[in-house]
Amino acid sequence: MAMTEKTTVERNRFRQDFSHIIPAGTKTILHMIQVPVKTGLLSMLFLLLLYNKLSAQNTRADGYRGIWFTLGQFSNYGDKYSGGLGTYTSSHVPVAIYSKAVNKTFFVYGGTTQEDQRHLLIMISYYDHRTKQVPQPVIVYDKQGVDDPHDNASIAIDSSGFIWVFVSGRNTARPGILLKSRQPYSIHAFDKIREAEMT
Repeated sequence: MAMTEKTTVERNRFRQDFSHIIPAGTKTILHMIQVPVKTGLLSMLFLLLLYNKLSAQNTRADGYRGIWFTLGQFSNYGDKYSGGLGTYTSSHVPVAIYSKAVNKTFFVYGGTTQEDQRHLLIMISYYDHRTKQVPQPVIVYDKQGVDDPHDNASIAIDSSGFIWVFVSGRNTARPGILLKSRQPYSIHAFDKIREAEMT
């Protein structure tokens, strides 16, 4: 059904009213809308959510900080185990995988927010064998206050080049998370595919 003149005026007014606060990339979305749009907060929020879904990327960290951890079980010989546990445990395999297609080794590890803090962030990056450099790591998943490296991740790459990250759960206490890169051989953005009781 053709849009009425009134609808066209409302849509143009909406663009004018909110063009200064909506990210530039979202303006193209406004031009694709073929339904009546009324000015107001709800319409603006809908478009912002749509923009975030389409274009949001994972945050990059400003450096490499592996998480340190102590189990807190002490005896006459000291702590049962503690130290830098960014790739703990031995069951979390693989934590790195080489892709011949792009000549890069992708890897995951348990990072943290600051060197003096224990806030587990699942990080991903890669080593570029051609340039012999690593970029700033990307925060794939924030464990939201969890400091236990039992929740570290492992990595896989499928036949199409998509990167999969499995974030371990902790029995029934915390669910496991499965994430997939939005683009092949890219660490810029990931989507949560599944959350379930997985360790």
